Amino acid sequence: MIAAVGSIGGALLGWYAYWFDKLRPLAFYWVDGVIMAASIALMGASSWPPVAIAAVVLFTAYTRVRPIVLQAKNPQHHETHLQSHAYFCPEYVYTLGDVLRH
Repeated sequence: MIAAVGSIGGALLGWYAYWFDKLRPLAFYWVDGVIMAASIALMGASSWPPVAIAAVVLFTAYTRVRPIVLQAKNPQHHETHLQSHAYFCPEYVYTLGDVLRH
């Protein structure tokens, strides 16, 4: 039930993803870090269930929108589209075992 509410919240937050996209990259990364750290800290540190539940809902909702904004901001930091594309395509993802074997 809690995850479902978070998913619905993420779908609603998706309509406002452009707010995050308007931020300059450094400002967005600070806001991103604060939201992620605060929600994780509240999940673990709260002994009052409503606060912990609200933190889980916030975390679930935000993590549905976060990849969209990160992908939109990523090409701004790389010289070529191929470099930015490599971070988000599974065919370019290597496991630690692949790296150690070569």
